[in-house]
Amino acid sequence: MFVAKAGDGLEALVRSAVSSCRKAEFLEPRVGRGRRPTVPDWVLAVLIMAATAKRRKSKSAQYRFLSEHRAPLCAWLGTD
Repeated sequence: MFVAKAGDGLEALVRSAVSSCRKAEFLEPRVGRGRRPTVPDWVLAVLIMAATAKRRKSKSAQYRFLSEHRAPLCAWLGTD
């Protein structure tokens, strides 16, 4: 189990997860009725994984963590 600590490879974890999550979404695309989401599934998967690696377990704690670290996460993901 990998637990990220202050500046201890969170960027490396996110960058490695991006490729595997993109590949997983390509291999198993979302199907079904309804409008496609505006945020790709692979982005959500990486963000949730990064927040849980920092031991943020509740949705509100994950939201606060992701809001506070929005700029570096967007840069690492290559998205807005």
